[in-house]
Amino acid sequence: MPAAVEAVRPLDTEDTEVLDPGTTEFETSLDLARRHSDSTFGSRMVVSHGVLPRLEARVEAGVAAVDRPGTGASAGAGDSLVGFKYRLLDESPRAPAVLLAAAVRLPTGDEDRQLGEGDTEVVALIALSRAWGPLTLTANAAYVWSVAGRAGDTVLAALAAEYRLARWTLVGELVGILGVGDQPNHVVSRLGAAWQVSRHVRLDGAAATAVGRGSHDLIVTLGATFRF
Repeated sequence: MPAAVEAVRPLDTEDTEVLDPGTTEFETSLDLARRHSDSTFGSRMVVSHGVLPRLEARVEAGVAAVDRPGTGASAGAGDSLVGFKYRLLDESPRAPAVLLAAAVRLPTGDEDRQLGEGDTEVVALIALSRAWGPLTLTANAAYVWSVAGRAGDTVLAALAAEYRLARWTLVGELVGILGVGDQPNHVVSRLGAAWQVSRHVRLDGAAATAVGRGSHDLIVTLGATFRF
């Protein structure tokens, strides 16, 4: 399923970079999530475009398949997402880079078949990042409003690290998802790497695990990013 605000693959933490005006980026991925004996497979497609200086727009859609013992498998479209990113401040010797983001997740997946959340959500996010040579640290804070009511609201907090080694980048993150009302709390930890094949192509992969009621034991993602 699409994350509330998708980030630079393979992380869920949103970075502070935006595309230059006229530049387009296409991301695609294969995802596997396991919870006890249930398995969820998915494929996500994200198209991002630099609209104006410092402003980027994004559209995301995907398909998913759920395999549950005793009830069989189901497949179809997942939830979709439309969002914007605005780089408010560039990094300086005294201050980090600051980015503001907003997104709307649309319930295009079938909730009864566990292919979607079944509710429209609105996300407001702030991201800060600071680089020290090859190391970049990024922090996120976000609030997710559920159109169905405050019982479905959540707060997101994330911290990610990226370390660049020539064409390789090692990545890791901790993401906290805190329910305001009825939603359970989750903490996701992820490790991965990305390889810059060329100026226009980047490959990545990561593995994660989550702690919390109803959370996934294992989340694996493989993806590619193409920039034009």
